[in-house]
Amino acid sequence: AGIVLAVLIIANMAGCDVAQAEEIPFTSDNCIKALIGEAIGQSDSELFAHAHAIRNRGALTGVYGLNNWNKHNTPENWQRASRAWYTSEIERDTTNGCTHWLSDYDLIHSRPELIMWRFKAVYSVKIGSTSFYRV
Repeated sequence: AGIVLAVLIIANMAGCDVAQAEEIPFTSDNCIKALIGEAIGQSDSELFAHAHAIRNRGALTGVYGLNNWNKHNTPENWQRASRAWYTSEIERDTTNGCTHWLSDYDLIHSRPELIMWRFKAVYSVKIGSTSFYRV
C-alpha cells in the first residue's frame, strides 16, 4: 500500500493523471463484439454459455474479448454471435447465473495474479473447455 501511495504522489507531482477504467456501454453490439473476441472459435454451447455469463454480469469491464473482436469479425461470426446473444435472452441459463469464466488455456497459461479471483468465486459448471464461476 505504501508503494502505491508513493507512486500516486510522484505521478501527481509530475503532473500525470491516474488512469481510470472507462465504463463500456452495455449495448447488444458491444456484447456481440465481446462474444466474438471471447468465444467465436468454440462450440455453439460454449458461445451460448458466454452470452449468458456476459448477460448475467451486466457489464463489459474486464471482458478481454472486446479488445480483440476485430481479428475474428466476419459476417458469419457476427451472425453466429448475434444468434447466441439474442437467444440467451429467452433460453435457460446454462451457466446457472455465472458472471465470470476461464478457459482451460487461461488456467494453464495466464499469470497467476490475473486469475486469483477464482479462489474466491463459486465454481458452477464446465461447458466445453470453459469453466464458469459466480463472483
